Amino acid sequence: YYKVLVGDNGDITSIYDKNLKKELLQKPASLTFLYEKPETKPSWHMDWKDRQNPPVDYLNGDAKITIAEQGPARVALEITRKKRNSEITQVLSLAAGNAGKRLEIA
Repeated sequence: YYKVLVGDNGDITSIYDKNLKKELLQKPASLTFLYEKPETKPSWHMDWKDRQNPPVDYLNGDAKITIAEQGPARVALEITRKKRNSEITQVLSLAAGNAGKRLEIA
């Protein structure tokens, strides 16, 4: 159902819907570092005023991209990136049949 492209930096650069014959992304899907300092809620809460600020940085360095799964029922890429004392690993999966009507990102 979809053709997904990933750039060397690990960003999803394209999600093409084969049935609609249409690109679904207007720009690459990037991961960003945001400044958060909630005033009254726990540290994982995102205040609206903080959401208005631009990103502090982007997770746009070199990525380690490996094929995690390649079979008749599903394919998956594992993407690991490091920046700002963080390491983030994502797994992008596409499945065959009706399960393939979505891109799963873990």
